[in-house]
Amino acid sequence: ITVVTLDISRENDFLQWLALYHQNHPEIAGVIHGAGTACHLKLEELSEDNLAQELGGKMGGASAIDHFFKAGSVDFLILLSSASALLPSPLLSAYSASNAYLDGMAAKRRQSSIDDRSISIQWGSFRDIGLMARNNPNLSRMGLDPEAATQLTPGLFHLALRENLSSFMVLSNADESIAHSIALDNGSNHAYLTVI
Repeated sequence: ITVVTLDISRENDFLQWLALYHQNHPEIAGVIHGAGTACHLKLEELSEDNLAQELGGKMGGASAIDHFFKAGSVDFLILLSSASALLPSPLLSAYSASNAYLDGMAAKRRQSSIDDRSISIQWGSFRDIGLMARNNPNLSRMGLDPEAATQLTPGLFHLALRENLSSFMVLSNADESIAHSIALDNGSNHAYLTVI
């Protein structure tokens, strides 16, 4: 496993890194895309700079991954999305849109190739880390346990593949009341609700 911090949307930087990588390594077998940033702003308060920043990492990076690693060409593509793509998120409009883009991209890749193993995981809020902890310190003890989420990810990935899901949502017990207020269309194979 090689962990790289790289702006994959900068094509020349990525191609330069890839050429160096291939000098000593085999073909890339899988990709985990975890980029993202968010500003807590109402839609009407978003500036072009805010919008470019929020969409760039997730959407720009995902588009580049889709370009460089065609559907079915890697053993797996895990896109780290957010429950904000489906749940009401009035102060996270651009962030929500970028996460919805990841979910749609995974679905498109899965539809375009029978061999594709792209999954978009719509994570709920995490305990003590991430957006909720930074922006709502009083709520930082709620949410998913990051260590448990790390341990669950491989099993959830295999479950999603077995059930032919391109995306699914993972929420904590604290978010269970929110989960009951939304309807997920499991028949479309785009969402699966797991409460941990």
